[in-house]
Amino acid sequence: MEISYESIKPLIISESIDGLYVKVTFQASNQSKPIETAAYVAPTQDDVQETMKEQQLEGKRYFRRNLIGTVISFIGNFMGGIGGTVTSTVGSAVSGKNTTEMAPLTTDITEERKQAAVVEAFVRLKAYFNHNGVEWEFVPPED
Repeated sequence: MEISYESIKPLIISESIDGLYVKVTFQASNQSKPIETAAYVAPTQDDVQETMKEQQLEGKRYFRRNLIGTVISFIGNFMGGIGGTVTSTVGSAVSGKNTTEMAPLTTDITEERKQAAVVEAFVRLKAYFNHNGVEWEFVPPED
């Protein structure tokens, strides 16, 4: 039997998206405890390119903030006195906010991609299930 989302839908107790993962819980009618699993949804090439663009923009912003903070600090150190201390402190504050984080890799998980991930997760557990022609049944592992 070909495994499709529609064919395993009666087994699905819950499904949720968590970042790049689709978490699924399966349970057959003859099963006492459900089985939880997850499938990874790989980002598309467009997702990767979008993330790279965001990282490049953040890198440019980081450079500008760092340069401005350094120039302000330099002027403050050059001026000396109270005005210099204030200017230097402002420069340090500007450049101190220069922590840049890598943009997380994300993807748009459409309904179609979610269903494909659910099927993928089920295929990995197929050894625990058998289709009797009418419905899926749980097959307990042999000891």
